[in-house]
Amino acid sequence: MHSLFLMTITLAMEIFIPVGVVALVAIVFFAIFIYKRRYRHNSDSIRKNYDIYHSQLTTDCKAMVLRLGTLGKYSDYYHTLYLERDKKYNDILNIRDNDMAISLNSLDTLIKDKNYKSVKEVEKQCDISINDFIQSVSNFNVDLTSLLREDTDTREASLSEKEKFRKIKDFYTIHQGELKPLEKSFNVIFTNSEKKFAQFNAFADQAKFAEAKAVLPELDKILDALLKIMDDLPLLETLVSSVVPEKLKSLRAEYDQLIKEEYTLDYLNIPDEIAEMESEISQISQQLILLDTTDVKERLDKIQERITDTKVKFERERQAKQKFIANQSTLSGSSFEVEKQYSRLMNQLPDYQKTYVLDKKYIDQMYALKNDIEAIGYLKRELDSYLDTSAKQPYTVITKKMSDMQLEMDKVNHTMADYTEYLNSLKNTSQMVYQGLRDYYFKLKSTEHKVKVVIGVDSFTNSVAPKFFDLYKKIATIDSIILKEPVDVNEAVELFNPFKEASIALIEEIDKKADEASNAEAAIVYANAYRVEYTDSRTLLDTAEKAFNEGDFQRASSNALQVLKTFQSDSNSPQA
Repeated sequence: MHSLFLMTITLAMEIFIPVGVVALVAIVFFAIFIYKRRYRHNSDSIRKNYDIYHSQLTTDCKAMVLRLGTLGKYSDYYHTLYLERDKKYNDILNIRDNDMAISLNSLDTLIKDKNYKSVKEVEKQCDISINDFIQSVSNFNVDLTSLLREDTDTREASLSEKEKFRKIKDFYTIHQGELKPLEKSFNVIFTNSEKKFAQFNAFADQAKFAEAKAVLPELDKILDALLKIMDDLPLLETLVSSVVPEKLKSLRAEYDQLIKEEYTLDYLNIPDEIAEMESEISQISQQLILLDTTDVKERLDKIQERITDTKVKFERERQAKQKFIANQSTLSGSSFEVEKQYSRLMNQLPDYQKTYVLDKKYIDQMYALKNDIEAIGYLKRELDSYLDTSAKQPYTVITKKMSDMQLEMDKVNHTMADYTEYLNSLKNTSQMVYQGLRDYYFKLKSTEHKVKVVIGVDSFTNSVAPKFFDLYKKIATIDSIILKEPVDVNEAVELFNPFKEASIALIEEIDKKADEASNAEAAIVYANAYRVEYTDSRTLLDTAEKAFNEGDFQRASSNALQVLKTFQSDSNSPQA
């Protein structure tokens, strides 16, 4: 057992001792790697800072020194500054910058040769040198910037104008096709602007900063004015150079075609109108060449409106011609028919005056129509004269006369229709009265027969006899009016209507009395059955019969029914 333990211990030691050695070696190598990497990192950091400020020195500072040299050509002040700063620039570049570059190269060599003991010293010195180098370059840059502040401000003052100039040139390049007619105008602007910028640069290079800035306001004014109208120019130039001229060309072609089709268009003065519009387009074109857009859009719109209005007038002439062709023969025939009908009605007037008493209003209207008939004749002759090729008028004028003539004919036709309707009403009304008299005479006779025969009560017959007599008298009176020429239809109607109402009332009254008489007579007949048996009924029955004979049929019926009601119930009751 003890031997086994010793063997185990021995084996463990044989295994772990080599492993520890390997780990220790690895740690040593890792520490060396980190140590080397730190030196390389520091070197790279110093190199990076050097590159940044070396670039600032050789680029920015050098450019500012050269700018001082340019300004120094025309200014003793800037020449002195240039000599001083140029010397300082060369000192920094040839001494500090050069020493810094040599130190960095030495550091890189030491690191490359793994001379880390010397690296530490050189690196420390490089840190000090790079800080001094950065400080000297930064101070030099600030100094130069300060010395060139007025120059910088002056040159920056022109940046706005240069940006405007660039926008205008880009816009012109994009729209060069539409703006081709304005090429010379834009080239003048471009040339003058470039001269102004050159003048500005010359003054700035001579350190004449106030004079340089004085160049900008005039240039700015020109560029702003062009920028303000720039977006409108392509459309306006397209309108004035192609769109509107094409519309005028189309208008002229349409006019020539209408003239070829023998339309009369003198009243529109189309050649003068077109010449005037062409002249105005030419003026607008010259105005745009000067890059002046004042009222251009409004003037072009008015020209296009004139073209549109003229085309509308052309279309009206076409429509008027179609209307003329469609209505010419019909209208002529209609005017002849109107005159013919008027003549016929006027010829018949004496005969109607013999037959009927005519209303003066209608007679006056017919005589007054003579003036309208003459007006129609005048319009017809005027219309015929318009169609004469030697004095041919526009179709719109012709159709206007046709419309006037049609209105006159409509007026005459309406009046004649009213007159004809009036004459027909006289005839129809007189016939209605004539036939109505005979119809009501027959009805009255039938009703009179009902009074004398069906009712047969002398007192009642005598009471209505005057009414029949009066109505027969009215029939005779009205009939005499209807049968006597000239017939006064109005008088006949005025008498006939009350007669008709009275006749209807009498007939309805007698029909009602006939029904009452029939009912009363039936009630009395039934009631007389109780006269012998009931002596008390005799008084009521006598009263009923007396009322019947007096024509008071309702009272007679009431008394007879009272008898029936009283004694019929007694006769039906059981005997004691």
